[in-house]
Amino acid sequence: MANSTARIPVKVHRNVALVRLGEPILAEELLARKTLSRSVLGRLSETVLLIESEACEAVLDELKRMGHTPRFVKRDDAQRR
Repeated sequence: MANSTARIPVKVHRNVALVRLGEPILAEELLARKTLSRSVLGRLSETVLLIESEACEAVLDELKRMGHTPRFVKRDDAQRR
C-alpha cells in the first residue's frame, strides 16, 4: 500500500505554451532543431512539449515549413476564471 503522505514534486510555470503533436516523431524533429530546442522547457509526454510563450510563432512557422498545418488555440484571461 502506498504511503498517503508521499509527496509528488510539482513545478508551476507561467507564460508558457503547450504544443500537442499528432506523432511522437514530430516532437523529436522539433527538438532536433537547435533554435527551437532552446525554447522547450520540458517534455510532458511523447507528443506534448512545454515551450516558452514567446516561441509560439517560431514553432508554428517551423511546423508550416515542415509541411504541417498547425492549429493554434489561445486561451484568454476570461476563460481562466
